[in-house]
Amino acid sequence: MRRPTALILAIGLTAVACSPSDSETTTTTSSEASSTTDTASAEPTTTEAPVETTTTTEAPASAGGSTCVEGTWLLDIESFISLMEDEFVAAGFGADAISASDGTYLVTMAPDGTFTAERDEWGFTVETTDGTFTMSISGTETGTWSADDSTITVAVDSSDVTVSSTAEVDGQVVTLPNSPVAVPEAVAESSAYQCSGDVLTVTNEDVVITLNRA
Repeated sequence: MRRPTALILAIGLTAVACSPSDSETTTTTSSEASSTTDTASAEPTTTEAPVETTTTTEAPASAGGSTCVEGTWLLDIESFISLMEDEFVAAGFGADAISASDGTYLVTMAPDGTFTAERDEWGFTVETTDGTFTMSISGTETGTWSADDSTITVAVDSSDVTVSSTAEVDGQVVTLPNSPVAVPEAVAESSAYQCSGDVLTVTNEDVVITLNRA
């Protein structure tokens, strides 16, 4: 682009040299041409639009890694009663009937990773061929929990849980030092789980516990 302009200027200056009578006019034309040359040769100035940046703040990951298990859960007593009936039959007690107490068993897995299991006079009564067995549990366990996509892990740090077990045989009530059958925790130390909406199913050593969101 610069060569044609320079050629035009050279021709213009030659014309000025050959025509002294037009010197004033030619000088003005030369100045304007020079100005045009400066403008043409100047590098174009480009103003860049400011780049808009977006800062994304990631929400902290939940302590459990799977948010569906977070919250407070109530042990489903009907499924648990059926489970305990099977346990008594397997132990050879021949359970004829089993009924739940009016107590509650609540499990809370908080977003900050704390775990709480609260039993309030929770238990059941079993009619067996050998007599009537009654168990009542009260107290609170606290600790921590974590979860991946398939397993819940619980570590209990403190507990003030008390267990009362009695057996009535031939009209005589006897206090038992412990339960004649194993009573599973709602959520054991390490349990497989599945959750769907307001239902959480926990499995440990083939024992399946169902909890409903409270």
